[in-house]
This record gives sequence, structure tokens and C-alpha cells, in this order.
Amino acid sequence: MAIPHTVEFQGDIVRQRTLGAVMRGQQKTRRGKVTAFSKKSRRRLLEYLARTEKDTSTKVFLTLTYPSNMTDSMRGKAHLRAFLERVRRRWPQAACIWRIEYQERGAVHFHLLFFGLPYWKADNIRQVWGEIIGERNPWIHIATCRSRKKTIFYVSKYIAKTPSTAEVSLSNLPYLHEGRHWGVFNRAGVPMAVLKVFEVLGDLKAFWDLRRAIDRYYPKRKKSYAGGAMLFSQNAAEWERYWKFLTNA
Repeated sequence: MAIPHTVEFQGDIVRQRTLGAVMRGQQKTRRGKVTAFSKKSRRRLLEYLARTEKDTSTKVFLTLTYPSNMTDSMRGKAHLRAFLERVRRRWPQAACIWRIEYQERGAVHFHLLFFGLPYWKADNIRQVWGEIIGERNPWIHIATCRSRKKTIFYVSKYIAKTPSTAEVSLSNLPYLHEGRHWGVFNRAGVPMAVLKVFEVLGDLKAFWDLRRAIDRYYPKRKKSYAGGAMLFSQNAAEWERYWKFLTNA
């Protein structure tokens, strides 16, 4: 059975896969030990968010911190799990993307982007988090994101922020802790956009016409014709219409 080239559209993502890229995607690979928030990890995080539904529901951005200089990432993740279990028991439909990060003083803190979380008073959040970590009045930050633009702003500035050169220097090795640096809580509750995949067999003219059009529209984009290519675009729906025009779909 022939393996086709593919073109897919989902949320803000336009992705083309050549024959070789499709075959590589079918191969199961095991990642090594995670010790840093790499560029690939950041890209996967941003891609996951870009594939979510462009709905108008309000998202909640939350930062959880420690008053003390708590640098144990494994202990911190245990506290985060306990906090999210409290959320699950009260609001089973709530979901979130989380990220662990270190402050300049070395203390662990977490950034979370919630989907489907009803109104929750900041004082109540502070109380719950304080009970879990055994501290009084821990500092938290909460903000509502009522637009896709604001959501992307918070994710880019906080959740997907890459560490500076100083943060990853040998004098600050705690930043290179082991384990996942981000994850998804209640994945089934995250509103993902509809995934549309078009298979291309035989004549590849439309496939390469789409690639050339994207390259002309985004000239600074890294070009690769040997493997797959992915585009983050708020105009993904327009590119889908153009694809259907090219293929008379």
C-alpha cells in the first residue's frame, strides 16, 4: 500500500508531510532523559496550544509560587498534582497546560493555563495552595484571557518562555532539573480544533504549489523540501481554502 504525502489543518496549524516524513512519523522513538526545556519541547508546547479550538470561552492564567526558597522540583510536582486533584474533584471538566520554572533565587514556581475553569476567588486559590505546601499566604497571580491574542501573549511570555543564558549557566544547575518541564492535565477536557488531513497520491503539483505559496508569503521561514514542514498561522483557514482551490476539492 502506497504511503501518501499529507496536508493537514488544525487550529492555527498548517502541516505538510512528505513521504519520508510520514514514514518517520510512523516509527516509534523513545526520548532520552529530560533535563532542560529545549527548543523542541517549546515547539511541541506551542504546537499543542495552536491546535486548540478558536473558541471565545474565557481561559484562566494562574501562577503558583512558594514563599520559601523551595528548589526540589519533584516535591514541587507532587504539590502541583495535589492542587490539580483538588481542581478535578470540584470541577471535573476543567483542564490545563502547566509549566514548571525556576525563579532567579532558585525557587520552583508553576504557570498554568486553564480551560473550562469557573470563577474561583483568588483568596480561595491562595488558601488551597497554602494548605498543600504548608505555607501561609503564598503569592499567586491570576488573570483571565478572553481572546486568542491574550492567551498567546501569556503562553509566549510565561509558559513557553525559554531560560536566559544566565539561568542555564553552571552556577544555576537547578534549572536543569530532571523530568517533564510542561504537561497537560485532563487532556480530554482541552478543546482541540477539528483535524483535517488530506492525502496526496500520484500528482504532487498541488502539494508543492502550496509549499511555494507559503514560502513566498513567509520569506523568512526556514525552508526544507526534503521532509515535512509546519506553519503557525492565524490564517490557517485561508490556507485550507487555498488548498481546496488547488485541488478542486
